[in-house]
Amino acid sequence: MGIKTRLSIAILGVVAAAIPLTGGWGLLTLRSVISSTEEELASHARAVFFRAVERQSSANEVLARLLAESPGVQERMRNNDRLGLLSDLAPTFATLKAYGINNVHFHRPNTTTLARLHAPNQYDDDLSALRPMIAEVNRTRTARQGIELGVNGLPIRGAVPVTAPDGRSLGVVEIGSFINAEFLRGIAEADVLYTVYFSGPGGLQRLSGTSDSGATHLSAEDLAKVFERGDVTVRTTAGGMSRLCTVTVLPDYAGRSVGVLQVDIDTTGLEGAYDTAIRRFLIGILLLGLMAASVAALTALGILRPLSRLIRSVELIATNASAPSVPFIGRSDELGRFARAIDEFRNSKSRLQAQAAELDELSRRYAAEREAAVTAMRLLQDVIDTVPAVINFKDLNLRYVFVNRQCARLYDSTHEAMIGKRTSDMNPDYDRTALEKAERQALETGEAEGPHEVSGINPGRGRLGAWWIVKVPFRDPEGKIVGLVTVAVDVTDIKSAQSVLERRQVDLEEANRLLTRQAADLERLNVRYQAERKTAQEASRAKSEFLATMSHELRTPLNAVIGYSEIMLKQMFGPMLPRYLEYTNDILTSGRHLLEVINEILDMSRIESGTYNLNLQAMDVGPIVESAVRFMRERAQAKKQELRLTVAGALPPTMVESRALRQIMLNLIGNAVKFTQPSGRIDIEIRCEAGRQVEISVRDNGPGIEARHLPHVTKPFWQAEEARHRTHEGTGLGLSISNKLVELHGGSLEVASTVGEGTSVTVRLSAAETAVSADSAVASGESRKLSRPA
Repeated sequence: MGIKTRLSIAILGVVAAAIPLTGGWGLLTLRSVISSTEEELASHARAVFFRAVERQSSANEVLARLLAESPGVQERMRNNDRLGLLSDLAPTFATLKAYGINNVHFHRPNTTTLARLHAPNQYDDDLSALRPMIAEVNRTRTARQGIELGVNGLPIRGAVPVTAPDGRSLGVVEIGSFINAEFLRGIAEADVLYTVYFSGPGGLQRLSGTSDSGATHLSAEDLAKVFERGDVTVRTTAGGMSRLCTVTVLPDYAGRSVGVLQVDIDTTGLEGAYDTAIRRFLIGILLLGLMAASVAALTALGILRPLSRLIRSVELIATNASAPSVPFIGRSDELGRFARAIDEFRNSKSRLQAQAAELDELSRRYAAEREAAVTAMRLLQDVIDTVPAVINFKDLNLRYVFVNRQCARLYDSTHEAMIGKRTSDMNPDYDRTALEKAERQALETGEAEGPHEVSGINPGRGRLGAWWIVKVPFRDPEGKIVGLVTVAVDVTDIKSAQSVLERRQVDLEEANRLLTRQAADLERLNVRYQAERKTAQEASRAKSEFLATMSHELRTPLNAVIGYSEIMLKQMFGPMLPRYLEYTNDILTSGRHLLEVINEILDMSRIESGTYNLNLQAMDVGPIVESAVRFMRERAQAKKQELRLTVAGALPPTMVESRALRQIMLNLIGNAVKFTQPSGRIDIEIRCEAGRQVEISVRDNGPGIEARHLPHVTKPFWQAEEARHRTHEGTGLGLSISNKLVELHGGSLEVASTVGEGTSVTVRLSAAETAVSADSAVASGESRKLSRPA
């Protein structure tokens, strides 16, 4: 039997013996691996849940802090403005719900609740469990976060104190999101069932994150024990399915147990894989064991012993140890040929080692010397080429031996083209006699020449240039002069910059004189401005004093005139002649008109001086507009005009001041009644655009306004009619005051008109957002349509 056959049998025997041993060890460890895998899956599932809880808790605290630091929220809580909080924060809460936020609570310093924003079906949340947490945040002025027990489940809450700028506590902002089935489904993984039990008012209650199919159901008694003893792990088998159930206690922010987390993992697949592996390995071990036993006897004596002796000989040769003669050289089989090859390798190795050592030494020395020379030459060339100066070396015949990059660039040439040439060959414009005389003198005296400044045409730039040049004799190691080194620095730009600097110095001196004159002029202008500013302030003060005097001196007697006229018109002290009654009526009408003019002028003055303050409140604008319409109805009926009011749909609350809005509507409706012909029509319409803006429009079918006059209609005292042709009374302030009051509300007033068809004035006001709570000021329902004559 040959060596190849024996070796193949030996390898087969080794493999056959190794597989049963490896398989046995694998079977012994497979069970422990499966068990550890199950535990890791359960631990990982719990970690995923708690990371999600921690992220949500941190997000709640961040959002609560943002609200607590908002100036608007601080102002509302300082004033206990519950409706304002709900109205301002409804849009923000709509955004928070998209991120899983279920409620936002605003608590007063005494822990009572100021306002609550809820997701649907969360109105009945019991806040009694939160009182200790809110009280602690109020006391320590420190934000807290954690899991708290509520009627609807386990909310993850973040509470942050709200502090006024003066350090006074304004209360607490608290944000929560519930650990409900939707939250659990968001973190559930494949083959893992999450279930949360919490201790609610009705006993233990359960929330399931995935399907309850196959989940381990623990009794109320077992869960109560978990609350007492802590975490537990249970292995169960039901319906042919193996499961691993882990139960973990959920603590609140103070470490109290408020719930448990149950994680179920299906281990049936791992158990089945373990049983199948056992059967297959037992069959394989039996077959391979029989093969290993039959091969081991054939290979032990025929191959392994001779092969081990040859391997030992190779090891001795490889380590340069003295080895005896190689065994089995005389055999004619594969072992003999292998032995003779080993012996030839031993003889050749000695010769090759001696030759290799000699070649290595020669190669090392040559490479080191060559690398040093190349490095030195390259470094010298790079350094000289980098220097921003013209450098060259000439022999004793004044011919170039070496030039750097700057020198070659000066003559628009190359290093190779300049070697062996003279300077006069490169630049015929140079004075050859003077140049060579200076260079010969340096070579003869052995002393450096320069530095000298030389001017001439720069060959590379094609313009007049200037250089500083120095020439130094070069000596060999024995001190003999063998050449001349020239260094030249181009100072053309320096000379140019010096000239520019001198010119700029002159310009700066001239500019300084100009600035001095301008400073004197500015000082004189400042004196005039201060005087004119003082005059304007005195004029403004005189205007204010005049208006105050007019308010007292005119309004008081006017009120008396109006009152006495009303008494006389009613004939309270006896009858009067018809003509006297007519005169009395004219006096009363004129007095009321003059009082309106004075009031309009005073209102305009207050608006322009910035002293007209509004007290805005969220309210329905419909009743305010209806009141103004009722007030103007008598004037409209006197001219036989049709006055109609239309309210299109439900109106949201709008931030307005009722008195100012009523004055706006009286001015707009009064203008429409005044300028509309008898038997005309005036329409007032209120509508809401997409829940964001409330529009109030007043339209008439009067004569209209020319397009060229529209940009001026809101200016004070402006009237389209000339004073001598005016047919209507008034100061021209009504529309201007209305426009200013609308702007103070943050809205806009728009006038549109067509000559011969009529005029339309539209007021747009921003609607307050409707709060999503039981305290909302807006009643929901069908849109209502109100259209009736005034």
